[in-house]
Amino acid sequence: MKKTLSILLLTLAAAPVFAADAARYLVATRPNRVAQVRAAIDPADAGTHEVRTFENVDAFAATLTGEEVVHLRRSRDVRLVERVVERTLVGSVPAPRSADAIGQYSREEVVPYGVDMVRARDLWHLTRGASSTNVVVIDTGIDAAHPDLEGVYLGGFNAFDTEVSAGTDDHSHGTHVSGTIAARDNDFGVIGVAPDLRLWAAKALDSKGTGSSETVMACVDWVISKKRELGGNWIMSLSLGSTETSVLERATFQRAFDEGIIGVAAAGNRAIGKLDYPAAYTGMLAVTSIDEEKRFSPFSSWGAGSAFTAPGQQVLSTVPVGTVAISEVVANGKAIGSSPLIGAKRGEIRGEIVPAGYGTPADLAKVDLKGKVALLKRGEICFRDKTRAAILAGAKAVVIYNNEDVPNMDVWTLLPNPNQSEQCPHIPEDVNYPWGVVVGISLRDGLALETALPRDVLVANSFDDYTKYNGTSMATPHVTAVAALLWSLAPAASANGIVLAMKMTAADLGTADHDERFGYGLVDALNAAKYLKPSAFGLPSTPPPDTGGRRRAIRR
Repeated sequence: MKKTLSILLLTLAAAPVFAADAARYLVATRPNRVAQVRAAIDPADAGTHEVRTFENVDAFAATLTGEEVVHLRRSRDVRLVERVVERTLVGSVPAPRSADAIGQYSREEVVPYGVDMVRARDLWHLTRGASSTNVVVIDTGIDAAHPDLEGVYLGGFNAFDTEVSAGTDDHSHGTHVSGTIAARDNDFGVIGVAPDLRLWAAKALDSKGTGSSETVMACVDWVISKKRELGGNWIMSLSLGSTETSVLERATFQRAFDEGIIGVAAAGNRAIGKLDYPAAYTGMLAVTSIDEEKRFSPFSSWGAGSAFTAPGQQVLSTVPVGTVAISEVVANGKAIGSSPLIGAKRGEIRGEIVPAGYGTPADLAKVDLKGKVALLKRGEICFRDKTRAAILAGAKAVVIYNNEDVPNMDVWTLLPNPNQSEQCPHIPEDVNYPWGVVVGISLRDGLALETALPRDVLVANSFDDYTKYNGTSMATPHVTAVAALLWSLAPAASANGIVLAMKMTAADLGTADHDERFGYGLVDALNAAKYLKPSAFGLPSTPPPDTGGRRRAIRR
């Protein structure tokens, strides 16, 4: 064996490290042979292979050439070498924003509809989470400074740079997921399904929402170590995935399951009958999405491994502080739904509103816009051209209304748009132009303003800390948090006991028992709690489930 390893070491040491075919690989070794095999590819420990080791699996990740991969696969100490595969966020599709007033969430606390759909509030008199229950959001990080997450977030791990805190979110996805799980009950913003649990972050996705099987493995490996260090019950929430499987990633999850850790993952947003990975791995609780009317979401993937369904459309939750651009138009005391154009400035303008057609030179010649708010129609010329013309004519704010019944104002832009380069060629000055307050509204609202013109309006652009997203990413944290509530109520229960209680009591939305779209059904925190700990509700002990697999009904 020593001779074989020596030959391998000498061969690989001579291999070119920066060959054109170099790529990232995961290498599984025989037990306790990681150090020896690692030394074979980098005997001087020069760091050129960027080796990452794991604490709880006999494997490492490294940048390898094709030649190095061939030699490693010949080693008796190597069980498997596989290419790292991509993992991306699942969901985070912005939902059309309603006419919420600016600053609404700083003045009142809103209970998102999903909290009641999974019947979490029915358990809050008994538990809202406990010190023995830990949830790790494996995602893009968490904005630990968000006022709805301060005091809930306890720390974490960054798979890209261990020196950088996972308590920052350079995307927004992880913060949104986290708010659904555990946003605090503090009289403003939103409240999560389990607002008093212990929340951790493991950053597996970067600012673009992209990671890999390697970064996910590193995060799961960290969770295993953290559980061993602190004890207690642990749940992983993963609103990420892709269509490619990974043998070593699957083995790492299995190691976590063997440690009694529950894994919950998003089914995917491909609208196909095949689950994304890691949701498709055995032992993972794959979550599909439904809307507020309990209808299956058109974007949701599904499959034979679907475990549960949960609310995933128009889900209101937290995002990093000050990152969501919002706007409002108030006319005759009524707020009109609006979207700030990309590139528009923050501010609040009051003034007389004046219709000015499409904002063409001929249209503007007919009206006086000095010190007024211009009401323009979409069409004829670019957003930036009509806006610039109105500003040069003296308008102090601009409202543009749509020319079709499609809620697409959130993508309207005053900045260079590569998709409209021919119609609106790039002008460098656009980026720094003082656009002022510019918003878009619907065709219906625009026509209503023009036909029943108010004398004065309020037009405002601001930034908010909350927004609504669509996706199985948004459904997943509902299931995660229900599991956390149950474990807080019955901390001595096993991971299998928690999952069984959820499966036996989920509300059927499809065919009886289990089906591929809804899994076992919509998670029901109250009924699962009654099944798990009937004494807390003055009920007799729950009989064991029958061996036929049929679920025992519990009365609401």
